[in-house]
Amino acid sequence: MKKDLHPPMEPTTFVCGCGNTFVLMSTK
Repeated sequence: MKKDLHPPMEPTTFVCGCGNTFVLMSTK
């Protein structure tokens, strides 16, 4: 069974200029 209570989420990886990496869950 599919539950459409939440929009599809996709992990997005951001890399700062200082070399830090952040992974954010953003809605498409």
